[in-house]
Amino acid sequence: MLFVPLAVTAPFAFLAGAWDAAGVWRSRWGDLLLHTLMLAGPAFMKWGQWAAARPDIVPQDLALKLETLHMDAPTHSQVRTVHEAPPLPAHIPALNCPLSLRLFVA
Repeated sequence: MLFVPLAVTAPFAFLAGAWDAAGVWRSRWGDLLLHTLMLAGPAFMKWGQWAAARPDIVPQDLALKLETLHMDAPTHSQVRTVHEAPPLPAHIPALNCPLSLRLFVA
């Protein structure tokens, strides 16, 4: 349901032609795309970051809007991450050693 507004308004953004010479529909659609990706979660924001880095595939005006995801992506604290992260399964030991040693633990 989250992506329905994008799908419904995409024809207006890409096929507007002469009646949208100023690019208003496309600009607003790009804003809608940006906000939808932010609401959809980290995987979709990562896709938006990738798309922003590929102006050879994604139209340049949309790539510029999606560049916002590189620096202005929503964040949260490490405390929240630790609180919401699931505990390690019993068969995986907790690694309380330096990172350099963790690289060699199988």
